Amino acid sequence: MSYDFETDDHSPPQMPEGPPQNPKDLEVIVMLLTLGAIILTPQPDTEFTFEQLFREAQEIGGPLLPLDERDVRIVLANAKFLKKLPGNRYKMR
Repeated sequence: MSYDFETDDHSPPQMPEGPPQNPKDLEVIVMLLTLGAIILTPQPDTEFTFEQLFREAQEIGGPLLPLDERDVRIVLANAKFLKKLPGNRYKMR
């Protein structure tokens, strides 16, 4: 599935203002990974590595939501929005 962002500056999504979130919260991790996967999927069936996805999610979360790699791996082991491919690669379902 391809995603088309119709924005003027094509900047990545920013975390909304509000009460501070806990970077250990699984919903927060899933949201950051989902947004990262969408950014990394300009065309259907685009593949990306764990490292690319982790880096993208870290950029979106910024310094207020530092991600722990172990927590991200736990979420990815059970993620339904991604398909795991050989070679530690992923793609959107």
